[in-house]
Amino acid sequence: MRRGLFGSMPAQRLLEKATDRHTARTRRTHPVDADRIGVADGDIVDVSTEVATVRLPAKFLDELMPGTVALPLGWGHQHATGLSVASRTRGVNVNLLAADGPDRIDRASGMSHLTGLVVDVTSAAGPWNTSSWSGT
Repeated sequence: MRRGLFGSMPAQRLLEKATDRHTARTRRTHPVDADRIGVADGDIVDVSTEVATVRLPAKFLDELMPGTVALPLGWGHQHATGLSVASRTRGVNVNLLAADGPDRIDRASGMSHLTGLVVDVTSAAGPWNTSSWSGT
């Protein structure tokens, strides 16, 4: 199922408010999408773009618009040394989903396109690897 992905500070605050921010990061979408995707709350899902896939648990949140996917901003700091809070925060690096290269830069701003990505969400093709930046 194709959906839009967003990551912004207001969205990040909404998501952190909904859960303990130091627990495993989850992919969130509206509960009405659960049947279309064929997953239950807590199931492991793959979120893919044309360049990468990240794997993480699903979580449903009424505050999101149906058809929208939200992933908390984060780098997947599982192996961070000297970063006591970040190393306890399990999660995936959502920037893996963004394409890179000079032809992928927003022409108007000159910035990398890291939000508003079109993604596919499916049941996970394998187990969730919590020690990986991608979860795969």
